[in-house]
Amino acid sequence: MHIFICGDDVNGNMQIIQYLKTYFNQTNSKSPKIAVFHSGRELLENARQLYAAEEIRIPLETRQGVFSVLAQDIILVETLNRKVIVHTVSEDYELLHSMNYWFRQLQGIDCFFQTHRSYIINMKHVDSFNHSLIWLCNNQYVAYLTRRKYQVFKAAYLSYLGYAQ
Repeated sequence: MHIFICGDDVNGNMQIIQYLKTYFNQTNSKSPKIAVFHSGRELLENARQLYAAEEIRIPLETRQGVFSVLAQDIILVETLNRKVIVHTVSEDYELLHSMNYWFRQLQGIDCFFQTHRSYIINMKHVDSFNHSLIWLCNNQYVAYLTRRKYQVFKAAYLSYLGYAQ
């Protein structure tokens, strides 16, 4: 769930955010991603970017056939024992193409980021991160984050969430 708040009243927005966080924590519901924007135009531009990835279908070519999944459902792409695996919310696929192929395919979609030569993650599924690791999808998956990409990833992730640095 995404909640967008727009307006110049920063204190009022912070009160709304605190109320929403408290409500979702008390009801044991999954907390929404909350973003505050200064203008209606900024809100619309970011909302369009966020929802654009939710409509993109990605073909996954495997030995069993070609499967089509929504970009939003891809959690991460990883190289494991010389095999490229796409983890989605419903199942995992062992792919025929290389990691470089997948980097080229996904680089135009704002929610994807290559954190390491062996990992491309979907920022939609990020739970938390530190200087060397990223936890995704309720901490089910862990991806490496190279030290040299930490600052770039942090800026891209905060931008993806709608926060300017």
